[in-house]
Amino acid sequence: MPLYRLKPVVGLLEDPDWRLTGHRGTVWVNAGNEQDARQLASERFDAAQGNLPADAKVISVWLQPRLVTAEIGAAPPGPDLPPGSLASEQLP
Repeated sequence: MPLYRLKPVVGLLEDPDWRLTGHRGTVWVNAGNEQDARQLASERFDAAQGNLPADAKVISVWLQPRLVTAEIGAAPPGPDLPPGSLASEQLP
């Protein structure tokens, strides 16, 4: 399986959609494709939308290419990742 690096766009970390996630750092995901990598990150880091106002229309930042870039083949720090797993780091 390919390894994907999902990296937040630093200049857009104040976008309101970041309210949904508890993580704002780079994520490495071992997944079959980019969409699966983004979905795994979304499932891992997004809080329940029930914590947001009822009129909030928030889409996971991990699913938005304008807020989080994806690169294939970027190795994470540490040991190899098994398929379907992820590793993360916080932004400085």
